[in-house]
Amino acid sequence: MKLFTKKLIGIGSRILHPSTTACMRCWRSWEIVKSHATHYRNGQGCFPLCEECWQELTPEQRLPFYRKLYNVWIRTPSAGLPAFQEIKDAVLAGK
Repeated sequence: MKLFTKKLIGIGSRILHPSTTACMRCWRSWEIVKSHATHYRNGQGCFPLCEECWQELTPEQRLPFYRKLYNVWIRTPSAGLPAFQEIKDAVLAGK
């Protein structure tokens, strides 16, 4: 499915599920797509991309979405925030 079509579906899914976050690439709600968890530390991971979008991109193409998610995280201070380098290493390793 082309990215444009996914984004149209994403807009609709966000209207139907406004309180659920979504894939940062295709905008489809986690209610309708499976997330891809990238584990950067034992027992910890993050998922800015759905499984389908993750598979369509190379590790280098994925990295900006992880940076975007990390930038959201740093605006909300919390204990245990990982260094971005941990996440970057996991992404580039294809995890």
